[in-house]
Amino acid sequence: WTSGKVGGALDFDGVNDAVNAGSGSSLDDLGPLTFAVWMKADTLGGGTNARGRIVDKGVFAGGCGLYLHSTTANSLEFSCDYTTLDVFRRTAANTVTLGAWQHVALTWDGSATAANVKIYLNGQETTYSVTANGSGTRNSDAVKDLLIGNSSGFNRGFDGILDEVRIYNRVLSPTEIAELYNSG
Repeated sequence: WTSGKVGGALDFDGVNDAVNAGSGSSLDDLGPLTFAVWMKADTLGGGTNARGRIVDKGVFAGGCGLYLHSTTANSLEFSCDYTTLDVFRRTAANTVTLGAWQHVALTWDGSATAANVKIYLNGQETTYSVTANGSGTRNSDAVKDLLIGNSSGFNRGFDGILDEVRIYNRVLSPTEIAELYNSG
């Protein structure tokens, strides 16, 4: 535990820290959904291409997740696994400022259409560098645990502080997202 944006928060080391929320039926095959979190990333995280996981439910192995990305410098990416092509959307370069508190929210309607993935930073929708629609059938993540701060292989650790992690089973409106940001 450490001081967070709102009260206490968890400080992740970028290596092997994670919160395992399990795989209860209420967490399986989410979509529509909203992920929201206050984060203060020290680096882009551990692992290949520094893809520190914020929320992971078996990304690239049947599930979905939101993570930091370095291929497009200091960006955020959401990906969800489909049988033929994954749906994913990545923000423009330098969306994330390392060492600063930022509110991140992601909404997705559960479809294979990547334009229906919206990523917000500090209450405002970001711009995007990559948008790819999914094709085929969405792979189920029902047997995957939902992890905060790392991937299921514990090889994509988030490096920094996460606070007020929230997962909703619906798409929050832009007004609701702005209210979450402003309440912090």
